[in-house]
Amino acid sequence: MKSPVYYLELACRYYLCAVLIRYGWAKILNPFHGSGQLPEYLAGHTTGQPADLELAWLFSGHVYLYIFSMGLMQVTGALLLLFNRTKLIGMAILLLVLLNMLVVEDCFGTSLGALFSACLYLCLLLALIFMNREQVKNAWRALRVWKPRLKVQWSELLLTVLLVTLMVIALVAAEQCVYRFFTQ
Repeated sequence: MKSPVYYLELACRYYLCAVLIRYGWAKILNPFHGSGQLPEYLAGHTTGQPADLELAWLFSGHVYLYIFSMGLMQVTGALLLLFNRTKLIGMAILLLVLLNMLVVEDCFGTSLGALFSACLYLCLLLALIFMNREQVKNAWRALRVWKPRLKVQWSELLLTVLLVTLMVIALVAAEQCVYRFFTQ
């Protein structure tokens, strides 16, 4: 028989998967309101009247791509939690999604229930990360493999820094030119 931690991990993964797929699909299939279409409860308000949360949804629901992307990330991360081979990638995606959810819930003054739910989901995800800490450590070590060279070629390093600096300056200048072109 497997350990209780194994079953607890599965329960957390499947619960988060079910909840976040539901939230994600709701964002993908029901994009709140699109450009030029205000919900009735906001249509009669001036900018200063709606609550912070209503303004946040007005902003995020204005562009369908934003809401679609958030929903897609939730669904993708949740589905990746289902399989042992992909659960770490799912955890990484969902960590970012849930931190974003928590910041939005906290900053825009949502109901305590929504804030509690976001905190609960984040705590469950952090518990999953803790339960898989050895795999997370191994993945982190594999990502930061670095083999130092014994002898530093200072001329090569200086040339690289100089070229990268010039390229960054060129990119900034190009961005400013394009920005000025489109804002005139």
